[in-house]
Amino acid sequence: MIRERDEWSRFKSDIAPAGHSLGHYLSACSMMYQTTGDKRFLERLNYIVVELKFLQDADGEGYIGAFPNGKNIFYHNDNELFVFQFIASVLTWKEKGIILTQKTSFPEEQGSQFEFKCEKPVNLTLQVRFPAWAKNGIEIKVNDLSK
Repeated sequence: MIRERDEWSRFKSDIAPAGHSLGHYLSACSMMYQTTGDKRFLERLNYIVVELKFLQDADGEGYIGAFPNGKNIFYHNDNELFVFQFIASVLTWKEKGIILTQKTSFPEEQGSQFEFKCEKPVNLTLQVRFPAWAKNGIEIKVNDLSK
């Protein structure tokens, strides 16, 4: 593993840390520390957590993810909001005074819920990607009413 923080700057390109694999590694170190009490595992865990915090701060938004273009869950222009990924997430759209929270329990359950909090009424078009894996279609409800 890279030890020098200056080396992390290369992750600002299209290369990203393998978050999924790192999650397995953190779990394994946690279990080894719990089982053996070996302080080397705890030291390794603490080191990684400090480095992840450094990456979060360097990102400016605190995001660290395990998938390509992970910050690209939402896009928007002046009048449209596009949802591209179905991942538990929060979008703060300051210019419109909107906070959108996407809730999901995937893969345990299918579906996502979107909760809008608006400072004042906002007129916009919500564009939701129709995923190829939704072979039986999708259902969209607004205030629990099918559309």
